[in-house]
Amino acid sequence: MPMKAIELLRMKRQAESPVPSEVKKRILLVVPTTFAWAQRIVQGFIAYAHEYRPDWELLFAPGHDPLRVTWFGRADAVVYHGSETQVEIARRQTAGPVVLVEQPSFDGLASIRSDDERIARCAFDHLVSQDFANFAFWGPDSDEFSRRRGRAFEAFAKEAKLRWLGVPPVPHWRADKPWDASELVAWFREQPQPLALFTASDSTAARVIHACVDAGIRVPADVAVLGVDNDILLCESLVPALSSIDHNCTAVGATAAAAIDNAMRTGEPPQSRRIAPVGVVARQSTARVVTADPQVQRALDLIRRRAARGWSAIDIINRVGSTRRRFELLFRRETGTTLQDALREARFQTAMRMLGDSQQSLIRVAMDSGFSSAAYFTRAFRARTGMTPSEYRQRERASREKSESSPTD
Repeated sequence: MPMKAIELLRMKRQAESPVPSEVKKRILLVVPTTFAWAQRIVQGFIAYAHEYRPDWELLFAPGHDPLRVTWFGRADAVVYHGSETQVEIARRQTAGPVVLVEQPSFDGLASIRSDDERIARCAFDHLVSQDFANFAFWGPDSDEFSRRRGRAFEAFAKEAKLRWLGVPPVPHWRADKPWDASELVAWFREQPQPLALFTASDSTAARVIHACVDAGIRVPADVAVLGVDNDILLCESLVPALSSIDHNCTAVGATAAAAIDNAMRTGEPPQSRRIAPVGVVARQSTARVVTADPQVQRALDLIRRRAARGWSAIDIINRVGSTRRRFELLFRRETGTTLQDALREARFQTAMRMLGDSQQSLIRVAMDSGFSSAAYFTRAFRARTGMTPSEYRQRERASREKSESSPTD
């Protein structure tokens, strides 16, 4: 997992080293790990504990069932995601700190959650960069995180004086009835196209893509869809594959661990924090390059999946089964760019994500993003961005550290 969040927390710690203890501290984690974002919270928490608190005993009770909190008896601290009623049960299990994750704070409890406004900013910047001019948001109004993301996304679109189409009808979410997307599909057909739809989560985005496919609405040619969570299994299972925002839940988990650590050492109550997202993981569902040619589409899929593995233009051409001259002309005609430039751009996107969210060496970033050497990577990166990879990493680190150190309600 990326260790950048752990490294930042190392610098912020108020003590030089953990306080040794003969008795292990019992830390209870109750989060719904059926969701990919919750799994990452647990991963971040575990990484912090292994790095700094080997004297912690982690008690893991997945799910929303409040009775699961009682399985382990008393705990020294609790990390929780759930309803107020459930959290009250959790609070009775400990005399120590309770930290909420990925939900609003209440009753004086600290909440470590994603920065929904910055998530919306990532979404808007990505979709604008793809030259979309018509914008909409879709997500359940019952969830506060969905409302925050929708309001911020709308504000960004209107501030830029782009066409805001509003919020499509949201079908019922009852589990006991079939999901009826007819109103949603009708709304899409009435709107100017192509339109860019930012959704509250990957699960809502998946519903949209399934509805569009069933109705013959092309994604992304007619409706581009962007989700949040970067649930890789879900995103890669969809056709087209779903672009999504990685909202940095490993850092949410690590920050929650640091808050509990500090509270138990100092007696000071944990503070709420908002965590900046990593950024957009671009896939096919927001790609403006849409082609009916099966060979070019196959090449675009291979570029997305294989560019970071060092595949060359010849590798791509051999896989799609064509002659070099013919395919290079076809690719440029269909996409407006060369095959080499498309490969290079895919590598840059991978490298920038790695620089923004890891402590890996520049040599490792260069190799893992498909560049032949660190020296060539540095020259190419400077030519494209106007800064060295190290300068880019420092800028991203400073921006994220500023966001993560800002208290929130």
